[in-house]
Amino acid sequence: MCEAFNKAILQARDKPVITLMEMIRNYIMKRLVRKRAEVEKWNHDIGPNVFKVVERLKLESSIYHPEYSALLSSNRDLIDYIHNKYKKENFIKAYAPVIYGINGPMMWPKTNDKPLKCPLFKKQRGRPTKARALQADEVRVGGKTKFRRNYVVVRCSMCKQKEHNKSTCERRGGGNLDGSETRQ
Repeated sequence: MCEAFNKAILQARDKPVITLMEMIRNYIMKRLVRKRAEVEKWNHDIGPNVFKVVERLKLESSIYHPEYSALLSSNRDLIDYIHNKYKKENFIKAYAPVIYGINGPMMWPKTNDKPLKCPLFKKQRGRPTKARALQADEVRVGGKTKFRRNYVVVRCSMCKQKEHNKSTCERRGGGNLDGSETRQ
């Protein structure tokens, strides 16, 4: 639900606060009206999608579900056994609140104060951060492609000493530790 709401207000998210709140208010107002109109079109006490499922269950009940076929043979309605959250009266209650329109910026009272200005833009020093800032309880998990801050100590596979590798080992005759070449 949160992702759906974030998608609905995507255009408003980069606007100033007052414009953002106004766009969200308009979205919710239109959604409530649209949902109220949809509920009024329902022909049954339950939603159309739930009604289709009930009808399909009625058709399949004689084959698969003995409890449903027992209900149908006793002339009981399956709609009475459906949870209240799928009923028309609960949808009407959910979408009953009304958000009334308010005066727009053109009708706001004028003041003698100086108009507010945006804060001055000051370019921050350094390279901008690309990674998301971590919360206090989060830990950054490094993968195989992440370089670690603590580097692996290089060991020679010939003499098992640190700080050089097989190609520069003195035992092999591959090179000297001072960097001079021994090959001719």
